[in-house]
Amino acid sequence: MGLEAHWIWKNNKASANELVLFRKEAELSCIPASYKVHISADSRYKLYINGRHICCGPGKGGIFYKYYDEIDIAPFLETGKNIIGVEAAHYSGDTHDWINYDAGPTSVISTCRGGLLIRDMSGGDLLNTDSAWKCFACEGYKFIKPFLTISADFNDEIDGRTFPFGWKTAGFDASGWKPAEIVQSGDSMLGQSFLPPRYVRKREIPHAYLKKIAFQRVMRSSENLSCASGFLNGAPLEIPKNTRAWMELDIGEYLNAEIIFHINGGLGCKIDLVYGECYGIYDDNSQFIKGVRDDCADGRRLNGDIQTIFCGSGIQEYQPFGYKTFRFLRMEFNTGENGLT
Repeated sequence: MGLEAHWIWKNNKASANELVLFRKEAELSCIPASYKVHISADSRYKLYINGRHICCGPGKGGIFYKYYDEIDIAPFLETGKNIIGVEAAHYSGDTHDWINYDAGPTSVISTCRGGLLIRDMSGGDLLNTDSAWKCFACEGYKFIKPFLTISADFNDEIDGRTFPFGWKTAGFDASGWKPAEIVQSGDSMLGQSFLPPRYVRKREIPHAYLKKIAFQRVMRSSENLSCASGFLNGAPLEIPKNTRAWMELDIGEYLNAEIIFHINGGLGCKIDLVYGECYGIYDDNSQFIKGVRDDCADGRRLNGDIQTIFCGSGIQEYQPFGYKTFRFLRMEFNTGENGLT
């Protein structure tokens, strides 16, 4: 990866765990047969083109190297204006945080500063990362340490009241976003004072495949949520104001997945999501004892990491940054003055 592209971030300062959005508009007079880019991030990224999720990465590296991904984005481009969007998560990389397992998943090596690097391999420099990219720091998005295993992706707490929904598509007003800052030349990694310079190398293993799947059944729900079964068949789920309700869904097998929630309204409402492997009970020593995986009778409950959403207003889409490993999902709704759909 060459010097034409640069590592960029919201600023050139050490930072804690955070999510930063990057956006660039690219005009094309025609769609090329091939348009390859190299992309990497410190620590992780998700790439979107015209609102469509393309891939995530980079592959997990080591202390002295980091990977980049080579992506042919031509099939996703359009004649005219294209919106290139990147969600980039940075885990602090601080040695004190490492000791307390607060510096992100233990399998993801990070430096003390965040960074995004894209090199345009088409022969031009249209998509090279530099200060022409705009960025937005998601202060309402928090990464929270998982309590089940330190190697898993962090949990998310998302405040939709401050999130810029629609940012990945044309027509979004990004005039309030700030220009990204160049934090390092593209040939070197974001080195720390106690590490030598590091370089990025091409991914050595394939990307994980993605496919759409659906939940198979409703395990159980609160009495005031009688419409839960219709939700699996595509019917909207409406939660009235001043309501506490819950339901538990079975996806059919234990897997890695990212759940996407489409919500309308619900300003200030709280949704807690519990991702579980199986049902079980707690013994007298507060230890969770697994039972038959899908036996939810006799007071058995799910045990797992939790994602929290505080709803904004209007049309909203929520998705955790990292995948979750689970079979069952419990959704707990707590509405206030506003209901949600």
